[in-house]
Amino acid sequence: MSNYEKNPLVHSNRQRANNPSAWVASFCCAKLRPLIICRGPIRKEVMDVLVEM
Repeated sequence: MSNYEKNPLVHSNRQRANNPSAWVASFCCAKLRPLIICRGPIRKEVMDVLVEM
């Protein structure tokens, strides 16, 4: 297991849509569909973060 997967700060709750603060909720990325142009572990990390968001 890598340090990335063990770090509790990395996997904190990233879902912003239901936050009581309108300002925080404005950062919701639920409908974001980015084009990832890279390979390897960086791509995996980006995909994991987007799933959590």
